[in-house]
Amino acid sequence: MGKAVYLDVGNRKVLATKITYNDLIILYKQYIEKYSSVPMLTQCSSKYNLPQAGIVKSVVKNEGISYNEFLLQFGKVRTLDVNGTHKNIRDLKYDDLVILYNQYINKFHEFPTANKCTYQYNLPSRQIILKILKDLRGDDGITSTYEIFAVIIETLNVDGFYDIAMSYLGYKNCDR
Repeated sequence: MGKAVYLDVGNRKVLATKITYNDLIILYKQYIEKYSSVPMLTQCSSKYNLPQAGIVKSVVKNEGISYNEFLLQFGKVRTLDVNGTHKNIRDLKYDDLVILYNQYINKFHEFPTANKCTYQYNLPSRQIILKILKDLRGDDGITSTYEIFAVIIETLNVDGFYDIAMSYLGYKNCDR
């Protein structure tokens, strides 16, 4: 069994596995004060008086927000390039999703998979996509993977690839 790791949270010692959301905010502020930058997940270790990345993700997830949304309170804002306009993830709309998927498909000639929904590929995270779709639909519906597929299908249709879109869905002998 590993050695227990305690972190300095303000003037308290807290077991790393028992960190709360408020503790995490304090730890991030302490890191920013000391190093003048917002820590990346790769820097989440006891070396920097931070819990491991998995603990950080779990604590943030339990608050019902994404890690990037958590970082926004510390001034770290990531934007995506939507047809040459940099948009904050909080400002993305459904039409922006269609454009982002379209840009990805045109650039890489493939459909984005869940692990490609990152800033590296100029796509929002799955949580952001689901939030946009939920906002579009309202509070009375259930967001599903099929709605994400609908964004892909619409993108293909916009570009004139109806047959590929139907093939993607698994349909055969489609007439339009």
